Amino acid sequence: MSEALARAYRGNPALNAQRAGTRAVDEGVAKAVSGYRPKVNGAGYVGFDDEKVTGRRLNLVSPRTGQYAPRDGEVMVTEKLFDGNRTTNTVRRSESLDFASRETLRSTEQQTLLAGATAYMDVLRDLALVALARNEVMVLEYELRGSRARYRANEVTFTDVAEVATNLAQARTRFANAEAALQASMASFRRIIGTPPTRLEAAGPVDGLVPATQGAAIAVGLLAHPRIAAALHDVDAAETAVHVEEGKLLPTVDFVGRAEGSLQRNGASNSRAELEARLRAEVPVYDGGATYAEIRKAKEQVAVVRLRAEAMRDQVRADVMSSWGQREAAKALIFAAKTSVTASEVALTDVRAEASMGQRTTYDILLAIQALFKARTMLITAQHDRVVASYGLAAATGRLGATSLGLSVTPSDPTIHYMQVRDKWAGMRTPDGR
Repeated sequence: MSEALARAYRGNPALNAQRAGTRAVDEGVAKAVSGYRPKVNGAGYVGFDDEKVTGRRLNLVSPRTGQYAPRDGEVMVTEKLFDGNRTTNTVRRSESLDFASRETLRSTEQQTLLAGATAYMDVLRDLALVALARNEVMVLEYELRGSRARYRANEVTFTDVAEVATNLAQARTRFANAEAALQASMASFRRIIGTPPTRLEAAGPVDGLVPATQGAAIAVGLLAHPRIAAALHDVDAAETAVHVEEGKLLPTVDFVGRAEGSLQRNGASNSRAELEARLRAEVPVYDGGATYAEIRKAKEQVAVVRLRAEAMRDQVRADVMSSWGQREAAKALIFAAKTSVTASEVALTDVRAEASMGQRTTYDILLAIQALFKARTMLITAQHDRVVASYGLAAATGRLGATSLGLSVTPSDPTIHYMQVRDKWAGMRTPDGR
């Protein structure tokens, strides 16, 4: 199990896509931080002018011509000195969204590990069910041969033989269905884990990751679940977005520096240079009410994400309670199934003995065989559900992770990429060289 989950943690496509998405959100912070830095723009012009001037003096026409090759260029530097704190609040909002993305990534990791554990246990269960169905077919084939022999000896009727043949056909159908279910489980295993299942070993529950009581498990889930943490970061981002919009009503002050030069060639070269530095202040007066509408919209969005955060708390609480109930039900079902298997094995042995003395019919033997295989199927399913429910409960409390499971992997740390790009001034290559 641990090896399979480690492979899923390293190579699951959906998980790697979420990691890439988190790295993309990191660049949103880098973009917001760029608002603190100066903006530099340059422009250049190269052209050719052909001029002809005609003058009139004392009724004499005196034409004058000239050819010019103008070259102009300018560089402008703009630095924001005050923008209503929009840049500061935009950076804070981007950071909150980045933190939310990291928590979403952690939630995706948990769901991937849960899906991997479920797929692993599904294959184990279906392998056992296929073996059980195959054994049932073999038992009924043996019963059919015995019934035909007894029919030839006039010990049973043809109806007894037909009943066994009917049950055998049904068992073969169940065997075919079990094999189909196994193929589906193996395909799901390969999709999640990345490799086909081979030499799977039995796996146990992970109850050690979960508190001993349901109340404590709920408290841990409400405190540590990444989906709740992501929702709270979304609330912070929405609240900061209100301040960003409000900043549009405040004045802005910019420093503008400009250097301009020109060169003209007309026989001789003429050049001109100009330097300019100024402060530019802009005061918004009225824009038709658009900014006020955006502010009101942002405030309503805060209410939306707050309600979503409350709904997420309720969802986590419900998930913990549901997973807890499933785990306890699986425990009880395992005990009941083991008792049922033992009783069914004893009953089948006794019914066969009584049938050999004429006290039971073939139909009684078939009923005993069906009861035994149903009990074994129930036990296999309950053991599967027991392990899956323990992983589900660990995920519901937010404690299912590569570190807590002790997987032999290097835990993903999204802060590394964040620090690599947050204060990067220039460069088109990603930190990994793309």
